Amino acid sequence: MTMNAGLPAAPLFIAQGHDHVLTVPVSIGPLVLRIALLAAVAAIAGFAVLRGFVPESSRAATALVAASAVGAVVLELMLSAGLALPSQVVVLLLGFSGVPLWLILTGDERVARFVAWGQTAAPWVVAAMAAAAFVTCGWALLSGSLPPAVLHTAIVFALTGLSWFTLCRPATTGTAWVAVRVVASVLAMAAMVGTAYTNATRPPEPVQGAAPATNATPAYNDRIQFQPPQRDSWTIPA
Repeated sequence: MTMNAGLPAAPLFIAQGHDHVLTVPVSIGPLVLRIALLAAVAAIAGFAVLRGFVPESSRAATALVAASAVGAVVLELMLSAGLALPSQVVVLLLGFSGVPLWLILTGDERVARFVAWGQTAAPWVVAAMAAAAFVTCGWALLSGSLPPAVLHTAIVFALTGLSWFTLCRPATTGTAWVAVRVVASVLAMAAMVGTAYTNATRPPEPVQGAAPATNATPAYNDRIQFQPPQRDSWTIPA
């Protein structure tokens, strides 16, 4: 009588040859854009959170943050499949996010009144964009789902508000300035979390000509030989 031992059946793969060229089914282009987007949003969030605890930034540094916000909006539009807004509104929102950068960089005295107007309106714009971002996400969550287009729309609203936060100046009344900083900090953290979530849950971009279900070239896979599992056996005398 022969009895087989209950050993686990582990498949044995033997690779022959040296064709070990790996192909990764991810396009490097979108990956670079995602990294750039995360870096830009992280810089903007750091500026918003730390602004109340460090001396006021220089004009060049503030312009760099505003430019990062505009660049992040552009990257969001490039990486997202679309926003939950009409295309005309998207164009206006993109231009609106670039207004603070223009006001910071302009040195023409003839537009000084527009700079003053922008600094006065900036806290209200930050509050409005924060409300738009949270209402957009809240409305979607109450409906039972959060489509990617809605989340990208909320992120664009948040980045636009953070762009206008660069125009805010410390108010004479501390309460108003603290309130603006709190709103901007919450908006910055929400933008950071939303951007990280959309990047983590976005499916990989397939590379044309690459086999999506394998990690090696077909020539290498053809040389993989499968052997059935081996079981030890013992013969027991009757």
